[in-house]
Amino acid sequence: MKFSKEDSPAIKKEIASILKDLAVYLEKEIFCSIFITFLKDSNDSIKIHLIDSIISLKFHKQIDTFQDFISDCIMSLSIDESWRVRFSVADKIQELLALPNITQKLKTSFIDIFAKLFEDSESEIRNTCCLKLELIAERIGKEEIMDRILIQLKKSEKDSVSYVRGSLAETILKVCPYIGKSKTNDFIFPVFLNLIKDENHNIRMALIGNLEKLNEVIAIDIFVQSLIPSLNEIIANKSWRIRNQVLEIIPAIALIVVI
Repeated sequence: MKFSKEDSPAIKKEIASILKDLAVYLEKEIFCSIFITFLKDSNDSIKIHLIDSIISLKFHKQIDTFQDFISDCIMSLSIDESWRVRFSVADKIQELLALPNITQKLKTSFIDIFAKLFEDSESEIRNTCCLKLELIAERIGKEEIMDRILIQLKKSEKDSVSYVRGSLAETILKVCPYIGKSKTNDFIFPVFLNLIKDENHNIRMALIGNLEKLNEVIAIDIFVQSLIPSLNEIIANKSWRIRNQVLEIIPAIALIVVI
């Protein structure tokens, strides 16, 4: 424990980086003491390693006794002044949800924290939240707490950063089979209808390329026909690569219409 209180940032960083390997062997009191010491450190190069040590607790024999501690620590990391530390939470959310014997209370805490990160001031964090949508939906699917994330998508569709909207467009329809018809109609389809009008053609193409996922849940054959003008517009683009994108997805669209 004395090493965790070293003045040397290099030593503390090294200890923080290997804490994930030591976590399973440490008694709860010792682990928590070391963790909290690092959590209070101002150096984000130290704190970015902490999320991995939390995840490593899945192998700890006393994992069930850590749940309140984990909830408090993840909350603290998610509001850290360093965007890199907050990013570590967004990036590892699916691994946190996979912790064994996780209580509904802790699961809800993780989802609330993750949902809040969709509003983060750093675009890289908002982008990562969008990219993780499918993985989260795969894990919690039709559970009511999924609504806390889905309701945030209305804000993401209007994000001022195009690559964030692009990541949303790439993943949003992939969640449909996991959340079912009701949630798809309530949360996904309205966002889809707005994103499909985005002036960025890559965003529109990402949506069109995943239409079969939406079609698995709700019939969209009539709607797909209304996309023809948009496709014609993209086909007229001067870039052959963009025109080629349309050609690649036409068979999938044709299959939807036929079915």
